[in-house]
Amino acid sequence: AVVSTQSTGCHLCRQLFSITKRKHHCRNCGQIFCAECTGERMSLPHYGIEKEVRVCSICSNKVGAKAKAGTAVPVNTATGGAITAGSSSGRQPAANPQVEKKK
Repeated sequence: AVVSTQSTGCHLCRQLFSITKRKHHCRNCGQIFCAECTGERMSLPHYGIEKEVRVCSICSNKVGAKAKAGTAVPVNTATGGAITAGSSSGRQPAANPQVEKKK
């Protein structure tokens, strides 16, 4: 996964980030893009995300096409392939461990 402090430019258009050109994460692949390249919004049921969230144009096209075909899967924008459970390059849903409250 890309650490946002290491990314200096958009993963797709390569424009450099600045005070006015902000970084945005695609909620499907986890890569960092500018606002123009993450202008799409869609639900990601394969991650359990039912509301529409920001996705890059690459994932929007691939996941959208697969959703229409009934085979939506997470997409790794670096390779263009599907993200599998054993893949270390893809964004996986964050675990939400329940923390026990102290009395």
